[in-house]
Amino acid sequence: MSIFSKRNNSVLFSIKSFVIGMSSLLVTMPVCSAPNETLKTSAALVQNDSKKVVTVYLLIDTPEQLQRYVDDLKKIDKANFNRVVFSFVRPTLPHYEPGSLANTGILGYFDQGDGNGVTAFEHLKAAVALSKLKSIETFLSVGGWNYSCNYSIYGDQCGAANMNYDYFPDPNNAAEAALANSSYQNLVALTNDLGMDGIDFDYEEFWHADAYAKNWGGDPWATEIAEQIIKQGGPSYKNLMSIATGSGSSYVMPNTVNKVASILHLITDNPAANKLRFATAAPPVGARPITGFVYGDTKEDIDSKGGLWWIMVEG
Repeated sequence: MSIFSKRNNSVLFSIKSFVIGMSSLLVTMPVCSAPNETLKTSAALVQNDSKKVVTVYLLIDTPEQLQRYVDDLKKIDKANFNRVVFSFVRPTLPHYEPGSLANTGILGYFDQGDGNGVTAFEHLKAAVALSKLKSIETFLSVGGWNYSCNYSIYGDQCGAANMNYDYFPDPNNAAEAALANSSYQNLVALTNDLGMDGIDFDYEEFWHADAYAKNWGGDPWATEIAEQIIKQGGPSYKNLMSIATGSGSSYVMPNTVNKVASILHLITDNPAANKLRFATAAPPVGARPITGFVYGDTKEDIDSKGGLWWIMVEG
């Protein structure tokens, strides 16, 4: 179970995490931070090469939080974790300038900030180098709650109105395709420029999954659907879509699944990413009845707003 953070309200709750398969699979158990608790250690897991990985999410909304991490790391010879995920970068990155954190969303630089984006970049790059010196793998996380929420559509369900919000541009949307292409190219460039080992895809777009939910009528119930999918061999896209046929009903969210797959292809198929590795914190955002029970939705709401939602990438 992973911990999912609603940062602006500091709401933490557990939710099942689905792993995205890629050529070099990295399984990550994320723990996002509450205020005054910048760093938290996750459970140890076994990677496909039998190397045990202990991952921490480092929330660095301010330079002071990053400096605290650096100061603590300098005091020890060996950390009790071997992967750190620096969080969070905004998904829309059309204005990235190499060597500057301006407009990236991390360390408080949602836009130009205080104008010291170059200095902030150097501090983060130095923290990455120090982490590697301590035998800690370094990942850059894109997304998170605030940066996975379209406030113009989801409104106060994102959180307070005075927060910075962002969301993942959709390569399948003609109006966003150019933005998506440049943003995800810049994400790879930023990761490489900082000298990081990989990218953590922290996709938490409740708004998109809810907006594109399909009516499924609530029959059969979700556990029966899951059991049927397992009997068919697991949650492949083919198996999921086979459940979605008949009587005009749908048990999956193909628009959201296709969006995620397209984003991941833009990132991982980029030749500049051929030396990067990838991890994900991919909660079943907008999944009903799963999150429906968490939020206290009525059975009527659950029945009308959709069923199981899975993230799946083939190939």
